[in-house]
Amino acid sequence: MMKRFFILSIALLIATATIAAADFSQFQRSYDEKAASSASADAGLSAEEKAILKAEFAKEGQDLDFNADGSMTIKNRETGEIVILNADGTIKGIDSSGNSFEFGMSDKWPSNDYTKQLPNPEGYGIRIITVTTATDGLIANIDCTVDQAKKYASALKAKGFDKDVEEEDQSMPEYGIAAYTFEAENGNGYNVVVTVVSAYGNKQCVIGLSRD
Repeated sequence: MMKRFFILSIALLIATATIAAADFSQFQRSYDEKAASSASADAGLSAEEKAILKAEFAKEGQDLDFNADGSMTIKNRETGEIVILNADGTIKGIDSSGNSFEFGMSDKWPSNDYTKQLPNPEGYGIRIITVTTATDGLIANIDCTVDQAKKYASALKAKGFDKDVEEEDQSMPEYGIAAYTFEAENGNGYNVVVTVVSAYGNKQCVIGLSRD
């Protein structure tokens, strides 16, 4: 999936460049063939192909480096943004504001600039199923009860999510329905949402963090 993302990024970058369409089509076929059997983010590109990419990124004001571990680093000269494409398919870097970011999915609570703003839910009995991190926040699929979610919401308030607070519990235990939502903002412009919905054998619990 990451390799598809990369080749699409290349296509966008060179859309206004000088490589002829036929030449790029041939390059793309070569890349895709190598990507299918390569564990490296650079898909085992030849020195000539790497030089082509470096030149095209340079035209767009970006420096592209191929690292010894199979990853690639792209740096925007103007904004200072850095993007690292790892061989395992994850993407991380530093945005133009100096904040670190990650693209990827984990079954553990990650450590990054976004999670530093939140209490670790595992400390409140909440089980992490998956955490997907993007450039402007994260979304975590979790397993928890309404009581655990309320305790976590209290911890969020203490952590600074105490602006524009909206909290609602519409649970109906007599019908086997649990429905709780907490939403608030902090002083850094981030919005957090905690949702627990369980009814008729179906359950969905989520923690979301995004920037307005």
